[in-house]
Amino acid sequence: MSDTDQLQRNGEVVTLHGRINFQTVTELHKQLLHALVPGVTQLDCSQVEQCDSSVISLLLAGLRYAQSRQISLQLKGMNQQILSLARLYDVEPILMTTSV
Repeated sequence: MSDTDQLQRNGEVVTLHGRINFQTVTELHKQLLHALVPGVTQLDCSQVEQCDSSVISLLLAGLRYAQSRQISLQLKGMNQQILSLARLYDVEPILMTTSV
């Protein structure tokens, strides 16, 4: 899977794939904002294989953008690596209140 295939939209679900890190997050951020349109209800992180702290910024930016567009977005499938980073940066409550 190439870096450009890290995000897929299927109906109301946007799925993140592969590795999310400082090298990939800028382009992925652009793709995510483009994919967050009315009708999208979930951001699925279950296919993230590896990540660094940039994933937290990406998720928070996606949630803020969705909220500004009045899109009710829920996170799902956050793995232990993402949850550990969320705890480290003290944003777990924010991410968990939007999780299914």
